[in-house]
Amino acid sequence: MKRSFYLLAVCLVLTGCGVDKESQAQAEAQARINEVQTLKSAACSAWTSGIVNDNNFQSEGSIIITEAAARIFAQLAAKDSTYDYASKAAYTLTAFNGRNLSNIDANLKPLILLAITDMKRACLG
Repeated sequence: MKRSFYLLAVCLVLTGCGVDKESQAQAEAQARINEVQTLKSAACSAWTSGIVNDNNFQSEGSIIITEAAARIFAQLAAKDSTYDYASKAAYTLTAFNGRNLSNIDANLKPLILLAITDMKRACLG
């Protein structure tokens, strides 16, 4: 009888621990999702005051993105690999920060427009 009670107690304890671990894993996953969403919001709002808001971003407009904004995109990519392209695009665009698209060499425009597209996709998706 003692042995059965002991086995029952062990099973209950182990089952209880399993539920706690599952709850903890769900809480950690939700915290990660929340952190990614917070970083995404911060990263996207750090540069959307520039040409990204313009649907016709191939026209004239200044590129507005700082190193600080690019670092936020890098943090975002470190947490979620689906933002790798946006992170690389952000660093690419920092080289042109403050410059007007109309004043940029025609050979560089496709690279810039691709970077802008990657960042728009990350921010809108």
